[in-house]
Amino acid sequence: MALVKLLKFDKLPFTVIAVYTILVGLLLPVDIYAAEKAQETTNYCLLNDENCKTLDKISFGVAFGLGIKTNPVNHLKDIHLPVLPTWSYYKERFFIDSLDVGYTLYETNSWMLNLLTAPGYEGIYFLELNKPDYISPDDNYKLNKRKISWFGGVELNGVLFDGEYQLEVLTDISNVHDGHEVRFAYATGIFGDNWSTTLGFTWNDQKTTDYYYGVKQEEIISNDFVAYTASSNLSPFIRLSWIQNPEPENTWRFGLQYQYLGSGITNSPIVEEDGVITLFFGKEFNF
Repeated sequence: MALVKLLKFDKLPFTVIAVYTILVGLLLPVDIYAAEKAQETTNYCLLNDENCKTLDKISFGVAFGLGIKTNPVNHLKDIHLPVLPTWSYYKERFFIDSLDVGYTLYETNSWMLNLLTAPGYEGIYFLELNKPDYISPDDNYKLNKRKISWFGGVELNGVLFDGEYQLEVLTDISNVHDGHEVRFAYATGIFGDNWSTTLGFTWNDQKTTDYYYGVKQEEIISNDFVAYTASSNLSPFIRLSWIQNPEPENTWRFGLQYQYLGSGITNSPIVEEDGVITLFFGKEFNF
């Protein structure tokens, strides 16, 4: 069913441009765009590659094209992504990469350990709830606002075999749900230098999953609708990425990701899909 939703481009998201820009920034670190860009240019120079980030330089980039992220939540709109902005700044140990902010604690030629703060991503599906008096079209429930959280923790990056891995162990530092999250991804090149594939997962503890996908008794309108307490959740994903040429400032790129949603999410009565598709095809400009 996620693919059916993917093909519906008849409606734009409700958010204004300012909120939309923040939304895209939240999507980039874990989805098809920034993660594979990090693989190509190696943020922390683990491979001593000539494309390593330049220190003390603010970098900006923007990609224009066709992009969409399906929304698994009942009656809430898919997220359209015609513009993908990125920005970064690197010192010897301190770095900013879009909305990720970190500090390198220790590094070797093959791995490094960082302190990291980064946004949570589940909240992007619920931005439409910021509208006052939102009620589901079937009048079953009136969901309370779900806020976007902010995580802090540690990040381990390294080189393994012919690819790179990234492991993040995070906890909510914004007092939104006081939950925990683990993110893992392993990326490697395929079909030469232009294609790459990434396998990974996101694990959320019970507090995080229940905050977003649980349904409280006070949110129920219909007598046929029951409350739901979500459990912890594991959602694996696979990503396929292509870049026309990693070298020039302007290049075409494509990315397609499918994330299978675990039972902690799909058992929720407000979720109608068992997966999320993220797609982008467009041209990138770096400054």
